[in-house]
Amino acid sequence: MAALIQMQLVLGRPWPTIRLEVRNSQGVQELIDIRDRALGWRTQINVFVGVAYNRNQTRADDGWWACVAVQDTNANPPAANSPNTYPPCRVLHETAKVNIRYPKVETTFVGNTIWSLPTALLYHPEPVPVLNPPLPASFDFDVDRIRRAIERNRNP
Repeated sequence: MAALIQMQLVLGRPWPTIRLEVRNSQGVQELIDIRDRALGWRTQINVFVGVAYNRNQTRADDGWWACVAVQDTNANPPAANSPNTYPPCRVLHETAKVNIRYPKVETTFVGNTIWSLPTALLYHPEPVPVLNPPLPASFDFDVDRIRRAIERNRNP
């Protein structure tokens, strides 16, 4: 299954493959489409982290979305005519909709605010490099801290 990802070596070492998309007033569905293509079998991207802030007429209606997803490295090899979105990615964490929309920026995040991403997923199929000091076992994203930063830094 590791054949799905061809790791590039940088300076003779494996390099983490992550794509970070941070958008202002771009539709969440468009970011999801970007995520699905970025984590498809034709790329060398293992991890996608996305954050969107959607500004509205009043700040009280501003919304936001966040996601951490990874390429499905256990999927079957792609067929000759597989789309560039194959295989479907694995969404590890995503902000949940409240009723039919993504949460408002002013709404305190409910649930686990720390989203963990195993470090090994950044380097797959290569092992995590042995460094001194060692890399952490996971990278943690505090999503409520991200929400608060959006709330604090948006223009009135």
